[in-house]
Amino acid sequence: MFFFFSTFTITFVLKFLSVVVVTPVALPGGVIVAVLGGICGQIYIRSVMSVKREMSKAKSPLIGQ
Repeated sequence: MFFFFSTFTITFVLKFLSVVVVTPVALPGGVIVAVLGGICGQIYIRSVMSVKREMSKAKSPLIGQ
């Protein structure tokens, strides 16, 4: 799983850098999209964790009482 993730990440970064070499104007837009994607990912992870915690509490017979 890590191999596929690292391969995808390296490929993505190399493609982005090749575009930036040809047209440097694309750099700020790419950085903004990357930052917004990271922020959205963090919000998603935090919300999924709290939902899973609540679902786990709902399944537990002792804590549900």
